[in-house]
Amino acid sequence: MPHKHMKLGRHFRALLLLVGPILLSQYAYLASGMADTIMSGSLGTVYQAGVAVGAAVWVPVQMFITGTLYGVMIVISQHHGGGRHAELVATGRQGLWLALLLGLAGMGLLLLVPPNLTLFGVTPDVAEQAATYLNYLVWGLPFSSLAIGMRFYCDGQKNVLPATVISIITVLVNIVLNYGLMFGNLGMPSMGVAGSGLATGISMALSTLLFAAYVSITPAYRHHRLLSSWARPIRKSIGTLTAVGLPIGIALISEFLVLSVIALCISTGGAVPIAAHQISFNFMMVLFAIPTSIAMATSILVANERGKNNRQGEQEVVLTSVATGCCVGLALTIIMWLCAEGMAGVYSSDSAVISLATSILMVAALFQLVDAVQICLNGALRGIEDTVIPFLITSGIYWLLAFPLGYALSGMPLPFGLRRFIPDYGVVGWWFALVIGITLVALLLGRRALRLFFGNRGADARAGVHDSASEPSHSGV
Repeated sequence: MPHKHMKLGRHFRALLLLVGPILLSQYAYLASGMADTIMSGSLGTVYQAGVAVGAAVWVPVQMFITGTLYGVMIVISQHHGGGRHAELVATGRQGLWLALLLGLAGMGLLLLVPPNLTLFGVTPDVAEQAATYLNYLVWGLPFSSLAIGMRFYCDGQKNVLPATVISIITVLVNIVLNYGLMFGNLGMPSMGVAGSGLATGISMALSTLLFAAYVSITPAYRHHRLLSSWARPIRKSIGTLTAVGLPIGIALISEFLVLSVIALCISTGGAVPIAAHQISFNFMMVLFAIPTSIAMATSILVANERGKNNRQGEQEVVLTSVATGCCVGLALTIIMWLCAEGMAGVYSSDSAVISLATSILMVAALFQLVDAVQICLNGALRGIEDTVIPFLITSGIYWLLAFPLGYALSGMPLPFGLRRFIPDYGVVGWWFALVIGITLVALLLGRRALRLFFGNRGADARAGVHDSASEPSHSGV
């Protein structure tokens, strides 16, 4: 038993070494978006709204790209664990082709959106500013996609610190460029929201250059340089990487959409409910980065053990991750319960908003507890390339259970006089439904993890999970 505890302690230390830098990177990206929104507020409300609408368009596109490229990190981590350096580099190069394709497709999509923003109910003055912001930013998306591909090349080898350093540098550069290009400071032209979009695009390009420089000169990669030679795109390899990552990308967009639709439904109740909901959501997003970082680190470590064909190592990482997720979730729940009213007061001075936001946060705290566990389980399953079934479980429960249940419990109109038979909890009803939904997700993912990691070894084959230690098709050779 002491030997078992020593092994779990070793995995816990390895997890923490990855989580710290990943978490700092997450907060750096959040800071970049906040900087755009806050600094654009100095230009005026319409300009700030334009930047907010523009961000609401391009950020989900980048979320999808990031999720899809997540598969590259998983496969690279498996090759790294197995010591297969040639396959690792080949996978990284095919991952860059996939990144470029996704970036160009995303850019094309964003070019189609600005002329049609008013069709989504955006007022013409805000739509004009949002279109300007997007048109000056869109050229940077392929660069951003390539940077993500190179980041995952490093992350998959348990080298997460470069992403942290580069993200901090690009955030600082973005803030300085915003200051110059938005307001005409530092000898730069005054461009308003166009300057903010251009600053973001430049920051994206800069991150690509910094990652390219790092992977080309760092001694750690002297025997497997990613950019030392050109590799033609191989359809089968790119298709395999896409098959692993695409469900993750779709899952991220699906969750984003269901939360956006819920926000739209809440907005029909007036300013107080939507303000209270947004306060709760913003506070949760700040805390959400912690379990998300644990999940990403879990994917890397599980994939690494899978590459070594070390079943016991996989089990130990999963146990360590879930235990850590439980502790973190419990801590975040207690923080939310203790700080609910105080945090609501930071965001608003309206007593009605503060009261409702406090009630929401009390319920949302339970969501945070269970969500931390299910995120870690998802991260573990992704490490063995099990991405399709978890996506179907998560998205299916969100859309087919949590959303209809929240709709019914929140007082929304119901047909056939059903409204009088169902209690009306207002906006809090949405969060009751989300807690119920995420609890069911955690239970189902837990059951799946038990079967795939702790059950019969043949369960992997029945689930269609690839073993990269013996699957040459990922290498792109």
